[in-house]
Amino acid sequence: MLQMVAVGMVMALVALLVVKPYRIHGPSMLPEFKSGSLVLVEKLSYRFRNPARGEVVVFNSPLGGQQVDRVIKEVETQMYWVEGDNAEESTDSRQFGPVAKSDIMGRVIWRVY
Repeated sequence: MLQMVAVGMVMALVALLVVKPYRIHGPSMLPEFKSGSLVLVEKLSYRFRNPARGEVVVFNSPLGGQQVDRVIKEVETQMYWVEGDNAEESTDSRQFGPVAKSDIMGRVIWRVY
């Protein structure tokens, strides 16, 4: 029984280090993600590879806080152009320029609701 608890605690710790919940704020990613949607962000893969065009990422915004947008392209080494799916309602690279890979926390892998 103690071994099962220990294994469960290790698995929970690994999950917390690899996956993080994130709540979408605002209409910038409509229609795919509504404001208030809960998504899971995988934080490990970008240590081994670069973000790919089309991936939805959570990043530290140059305007403060964190936000979610889609990767459009790599504009220079380790710098990414990101845009919201709802262009009219999105504050993104069109306003603040490219985002550094070091500011990207991870990619959205699953919408919980």
